[in-house]
Amino acid sequence: MIKFFKSSRENEFTRQIKPYLQGMYRQAYRLTTNQDDAEDLVQDLLMRLFEKKVDLSEIERPQSWLMRSLYNLFIDDLRKKNHLPIDNKENLSNEIIDFTGDYSKSPHILHQQDYTNKNLINVIKTLNMDQQALISLHDVEGYTLAELSEIMDIPIGTLKSRLHRARQSLRDIISMEPFTEKNRLK
Repeated sequence: MIKFFKSSRENEFTRQIKPYLQGMYRQAYRLTTNQDDAEDLVQDLLMRLFEKKVDLSEIERPQSWLMRSLYNLFIDDLRKKNHLPIDNKENLSNEIIDFTGDYSKSPHILHQQDYTNKNLINVIKTLNMDQQALISLHDVEGYTLAELSEIMDIPIGTLKSRLHRARQSLRDIISMEPFTEKNRLK
């Protein structure tokens, strides 16, 4: 019988990274829009961090640092593949925003919320990749502009203007005829 034992370094790495895994996966999923690609992206990052013997306890803001590393790895992978996953709309997943049901609400209200979430997800997917990442990190995940500045390595002023443009694009798309409430059931 063969037994596999983790080294103390593996145990320490696992302990350090565990609190950030779920957030890393959610962001990877939003970036890649595919479960398998998101898992691969997170796994690639974790392998690189482990191989480089990164100690998260030495990093001032590990969550921001990890998100920046994840984002940079995603961009590097895109450049290598020389294509954007948003171009292949048939394969996009509809789960950018998680919906947690509230059982105290009526089925009609829950249906309306689900419909609204799905429409919002589809609208977000029409934005360019930078705008999608910014909206998902700021408006969905709740990162502050200061944290985003660190993650994306972009000055806060630039982030503010890009966030404004992304939100304006969302408003413009939503106000277009196919997305209006009156045409929803046609």
